[in-house]
Amino acid sequence: MDGVITDFDTAFEAISGGVTSEEYKKQGKSPSKLYLSHGAKFWENLNWERGGQEVLNFALTHFKVVRILSSAGTGKDWAKYKEVQSGKTAWLAKYAPQIEKKNIIIVPFHTLKARHAGSDRILVDDHDVNINGWVKAGGVGVLHASENWQASLSTLRHYTSVSGKPREKVAAI
Repeated sequence: MDGVITDFDTAFEAISGGVTSEEYKKQGKSPSKLYLSHGAKFWENLNWERGGQEVLNFALTHFKVVRILSSAGTGKDWAKYKEVQSGKTAWLAKYAPQIEKKNIIIVPFHTLKARHAGSDRILVDDHDVNINGWVKAGGVGVLHASENWQASLSTLRHYTSVSGKPREKVAAI
């Protein structure tokens, strides 16, 4: 979700005084501690990522099932997990209401995404560690970069049917 359909980076820079999350780490600070301190509203108020609407609309049009598979980044802090889950679910209800709640999966650790992999499932994600785990678990991975979102669409087209009907695959974003 973050970095594919929602613009996490701009929102992070807004709360960090213009510092990227990578630079924040280099300063010895915890990006997750900062964004988690802003509660559900941080997630509810994210903007669309560049190309995010196009990627989501393509998946909804060409795949039988589209799931949102996102990490809360909270570890075992279940109170913060619930806040992130609430914020992300609220964002999706507002901007992607066609995705059923049963198809919204928020995991506490990014490493748990791979548990949802399968040979009929495609993950679109902006972190190679998640793609690698997904592929190792038997799924198909599409490494996404928002500045070149068209490349993700091009890759996804390879997994759609020739007839143009929705494919019997699951796309997870």
